[in-house]
Amino acid sequence: MESNRLRRFYHDLRNLGALSGLDLDIRKEEGYLLVSDRQRLWCLIREADTAWEICFNRYCDEDSRIAFIKAIRKITPHEDVLIGTDCVFLSLES
Repeated sequence: MESNRLRRFYHDLRNLGALSGLDLDIRKEEGYLLVSDRQRLWCLIREADTAWEICFNRYCDEDSRIAFIKAIRKITPHEDVLIGTDCVFLSLES
C-alpha cells in the first residue's frame, strides 16, 4: 500500500522540473517511484524508514546524478537521502 509520504514526494517530484530545469518523467508504482528521461531510466526511489533511498541506474551519467541530487535537496532539505550507484534493474516492467 502506498504511503501518504510517498504520494506527497511523488507530487513534489512532478514539480521538480521548474526547480531544476530537468525534463524527467516520474512514474508511481506500488511502493516506489521510477524517474526517467526520454532515453533511459535514471533511478528508483523508495522509502527507507525515515529516509529516501535513491538507486541510480548504472547508465545514468555522473553529471545527471549530481544535477538530480541537487534538485532533490531543494525539496527534501531536512530529510536523509541514501544514494546507491551503478544499480542494475531487473524484472521491472517497461
